[in-house]
Amino acid sequence: MRDLVKFLVFLFYCILIFFIDNYILLAIFLVINLLLAIIHKISLIYLLKNMLKFMPFVLITLIVNIIFGYLKEGFQISFQLLLVCNITYIFSQRFSPIRLGKVVEHILFTLKLFKVNTKDIGLIICISVSFIPILKKDLFEIKNAINSKGTILKLRNINLFFKPFFVSFFQKINDMEKALHSKSYN
Repeated sequence: MRDLVKFLVFLFYCILIFFIDNYILLAIFLVINLLLAIIHKISLIYLLKNMLKFMPFVLITLIVNIIFGYLKEGFQISFQLLLVCNITYIFSQRFSPIRLGKVVEHILFTLKLFKVNTKDIGLIICISVSFIPILKKDLFEIKNAINSKGTILKLRNINLFFKPFFVSFFQKINDMEKALHSKSYN
């Protein structure tokens, strides 16, 4: 039940950030985010590295808004995106995929009236979130293997990158399916 409350507070917090149009309040939210990072003992260096990963998307949002003449709104939306990315990173560091799957089961409990198995949905979300670091590691290994052969990734030879990735991806899915079948999970 505590996890459900934490998740709902997290969702409310993220949604609330996008409804604020005052820079002073956004600065207060930034201070809250930093305090939450300190309370949960999350390194500020990792927090900044994570925010730098999302910077291209934020800059694209800013540039598109500036092109269409929305300078103030562009800066505001960019800052809001950074705040949401920041709090999402903090939340993901404190919330395991299994707990997230259980929370989704609790949220979707009303679907049981329509004969929907919420445990399956929770399991799917848990597996999906758990797969993200594995896929990230595979992408990094493939990139390093291609670079070690002296090949420079360009658009015309992108198949050198994606072909092994998708082969590995579908092999992992097949292994997961076999594991679930061996545990008599339909």
